[in-house]
Amino acid sequence: MTPPPDPYPPLPARLAAGLAGLAGLLALLVGVPVALWVFVGWPLPDHLPSAAELVQAVRELPVTGTGLLKTLAVVCWIAWAQLAAATLAETTAQLRAAPTPRLPLVPGASQAVAARLVGAVALLTLPPAPRTAAALPLAGPAPAAAHQTLAAQPADTVLEPDTALTVTAPTPAQTVAAADPATEPKTYLVAPRDDLWTIAETCLGDPYRWREVYDTNRGRPQADGETLTDPDHIQPGWTLLLPADATLPSAAPADAAPPAPTDQTPPESEPAAQPDDPPSPADTTAQPGRPRADNPTVELPPPTQPAAPRAQGQVEGNPTAPADEHPPAAPAGGIRTEAAEPAAPAGMRSAEEADRDPAGPVVRLPEGGLITLSVATAVSACLAAARLLARRRSPLRTPAAGLDRRDPLAGAAARAARRAAPEADQTAALHPSGTPRPAVLAAGIRDGQPVTIDPAAGPIRLAGPAPAVDAAARGLLVAYLSVAHPLDATVTIAGTALADRLLGDSDPFPGLTTAATLSQALAAAEVELLTRIRLLDLDGHTDRAALLAADTRETMPLLLLVIDHDPASRQRLDTLLSIGRRVGITALLLGDPTADATTIDQAGVVADPGARYHLAAATLTTLSAGEAADLLGVVAAARATSTHAPPLDTSTDADDDPVRDEDLSDEHTAIPDDLAAFAVPAATGDTDPPIQVTLLGAPRIDGPAGELRTGLRGKARELLAYLLLHPEGVTVDTARDVLWPDADPDRIDGIWRTTLSNLQTTLRRHAGLDPAARPIDRTGHRLRPNPDLIDADLWRLQTALAVARTDDPGTAAAALQQAVDLYRGDLCDGEHYEWAEPAREDLRRRVVDAASRLARHRHTAGDLDAAADALDRAAAIDPYNEPLHQQLMRLHAQRGHPEAVTATYQRLTGRLAELDLDPDPSTEQLHRELLGHRPGTAPALREHARRLTPARPVAQRPNHPRAS
Repeated sequence: MTPPPDPYPPLPARLAAGLAGLAGLLALLVGVPVALWVFVGWPLPDHLPSAAELVQAVRELPVTGTGLLKTLAVVCWIAWAQLAAATLAETTAQLRAAPTPRLPLVPGASQAVAARLVGAVALLTLPPAPRTAAALPLAGPAPAAAHQTLAAQPADTVLEPDTALTVTAPTPAQTVAAADPATEPKTYLVAPRDDLWTIAETCLGDPYRWREVYDTNRGRPQADGETLTDPDHIQPGWTLLLPADATLPSAAPADAAPPAPTDQTPPESEPAAQPDDPPSPADTTAQPGRPRADNPTVELPPPTQPAAPRAQGQVEGNPTAPADEHPPAAPAGGIRTEAAEPAAPAGMRSAEEADRDPAGPVVRLPEGGLITLSVATAVSACLAAARLLARRRSPLRTPAAGLDRRDPLAGAAARAARRAAPEADQTAALHPSGTPRPAVLAAGIRDGQPVTIDPAAGPIRLAGPAPAVDAAARGLLVAYLSVAHPLDATVTIAGTALADRLLGDSDPFPGLTTAATLSQALAAAEVELLTRIRLLDLDGHTDRAALLAADTRETMPLLLLVIDHDPASRQRLDTLLSIGRRVGITALLLGDPTADATTIDQAGVVADPGARYHLAAATLTTLSAGEAADLLGVVAAARATSTHAPPLDTSTDADDDPVRDEDLSDEHTAIPDDLAAFAVPAATGDTDPPIQVTLLGAPRIDGPAGELRTGLRGKARELLAYLLLHPEGVTVDTARDVLWPDADPDRIDGIWRTTLSNLQTTLRRHAGLDPAARPIDRTGHRLRPNPDLIDADLWRLQTALAVARTDDPGTAAAALQQAVDLYRGDLCDGEHYEWAEPAREDLRRRVVDAASRLARHRHTAGDLDAAADALDRAAAIDPYNEPLHQQLMRLHAQRGHPEAVTATYQRLTGRLAELDLDPDPSTEQLHRELLGHRPGTAPALREHARRLTPARPVAQRPNHPRAS
């Protein structure tokens, strides 16, 4: 094997390169302006020109040689100014050991030239090159060696950004002898916001050794197919080879001071089971919370040294330490940090720890807010639950074509949380946990590890700049309310002014109340205190924890008072909190100047942990008032269980039509045309388009040769689905913002071109089209699918809904039947496209409306069985819709099938139980009446069972009360 070149330049080479770079800088920054001044003249006028002089100058510029020369000189001056700005930025970045910012008005070429020249000059400051055995050539181990080492990890192992894996290089003879650890190069997994300078400073102790890292890894292929060609451009997820003397961030400092020991010894548990099959090399790059190309909102902090070992034998980040089956008791003040799972390798989290530790990687919101992934998961679950609750009360409407793409439930912050946790289970937001929650509260992150607070352990005191304290308080409140059920935890904000300042226009909801003044909040809390003490005394329990442990059906929610610092109420508040601790009454105190308060800076970083807390250097979650209102609005919607449907006429008169006019409203017509419009494009040819796309149900693409299974990237498939949902066309900027909302602006152009090219090329090839054919038309900056080459089941459904508006009953019924048959499942079922969720909900409603209207047509035609089949199909599409099930129960009663009435009621009851809800009282009353539990209804039901003939339409009976 040919030995690689020494990445550390010798002194003569560094001097030559540095002097050449210095000469180049002087020539460009000094020589160019001097030459322009001498040969062309000073570019600025010596006096203010008159209007005549300006006109003359403009007239002669394109004609005379002097004008042309001066024009070229102006261009040169501009280029020189850009190069000077780039040089200044690069020099500043070198001195500060920070990445070079992208200057908006400076071309990339100018910054690249400045980077190389300044980098060459920086070689003059390098220390003498180390010539020890540790300075091992780094290019020896091939990528396959890294994959071999990675493949040895357990199958469920997930790499954290601060996890370093040792790559063993095979010997030329391919022996099995173990390599010397002192000479093994190491690998580093690039985290967000990393750069070569920082990596060299962190791992090698010398930022000027960045060129070693660059020269070693230049040209090495990465997992995403890219290679390192620019020292200023590295991507999260890349694997870099580092010298053998590198100190990786996963090594804990030996002299770190351990935290104060706890009084409780954690019980030992079984070590984590190891999987049978190792993962493939590609699987080892997956990381929890690390941004993917299609979801860059989840971030991890830069790699830093982990916290010191904990007492009682538990060591954070130490794979040999015993695992805790349960978290240790929180220290005084209720704030603690959770260690990584000891049974797993350093930097890796097991599923058991993820269950008991709610915090995790952080999610950055569009306005700059910061929440933990556990809070994002809770908000995402609330959003899914809120959508189900909205479906429960959805009235039946007149079916109409169109598509409402608005999201009435989620703003930008909630959508970002949904993107970070698209698979959150809505049941987590609807059911009480069975045990008091939150046991711990996600408060922030430190050293790559979550920081949690036990709110039951004592009051939380925050001090610092008022805006920062308010932002941190919002983060804690959202975390507290989103992860806890109202039976587990409640919040009372002391004062309407404080509530407006923290949460803006947010309205109270189950679990969140606002007292008019601080005095009223304290008075209500004191009454609650006496009530809870009385309850404990009656049951013979010492505190809230004992009560809940003895009877899991008992409820005593943890009450959190949010209070602004008020010296006049200090003694009263201290007494309340001192006594109330054992009954679950605590507080979040803002602007508290006491010594044990946690002081934060403007960015939410803990500057002084105070006397009671262990939060040094932690970054707390922070939210703006708008972000907090957005997230809490989703939580409120998930808890809106008291909304009642409009009163229903449950009469079972023999002449009644069970599918009645008042069951159908024209809500679709109230949607603005620009939001609900769906212009189905018309093909110009006589033959069917060769590309058939299915969006209703599991998405698939079919061509003349069958289904397209390979060759199309995931983002290209998503782009096609998005364009088919907008057949009228969208701009390039709109599509990019929707599909890559958090992408790096410097990379989005390349990502966009690659995705669109892959879509066009793959569709052409699969359909056997001419290379010049364009399945996606582009006119200027606007894209639209080509209807001559592409057709979609969504388009055919929209056409059927439009035809169903005709006055001809036969044509309308046939079109409605076609629309119902085309709906084979939810829009893009199984795909977590955040932009598709509002359209998915709206389309489901339209198809349910179509099935309900179809049932009316069948009922009018005298076919009650077909009408029942149509409503059964609608109930299968939306099993949570209560008005729909009421309609179906009335139809079964008219058919004379009381067992079907009960089966429909029980099916609805079971579905609502999934949402922790009972049927509406009107539904229960209707069920009793249809089964003859009220005098006078049973004969009517028996009469319907004997006749089995439909009543005449209401419109033909002018004397009927509802016909007038």
